Amino acid sequence: QWFGEEEGLAESVIVIDDLFSPQVLEQVRQYLLQSTFWFEPKPLLVGPYVGAYLSDGLFDKLLLSIAYELHKAMPRIMKDYAMHTMW
Repeated sequence: QWFGEEEGLAESVIVIDDLFSPQVLEQVRQYLLQSTFWFEPKPLLVGPYVGAYLSDGLFDKLLLSIAYELHKAMPRIMKDYAMHTMW
């Protein structure tokens, strides 16, 4: 569920909670754990974590479906913005 699309709420705030079912979370988790595209270490200043991008292999039908459904579910927030990257 998410809050923020309703009229009267602050337009600069959105809260997303319990967005994915346990099954979807497990599918995403398994995909990310089994993948080999993690290669870009981030500095301690912004991380530490290892990055992966669409152009480097972080490309899966499930992840693209999630982005599409979020866009469709929050039209006021997403407006005409297109997804250009995912990490």
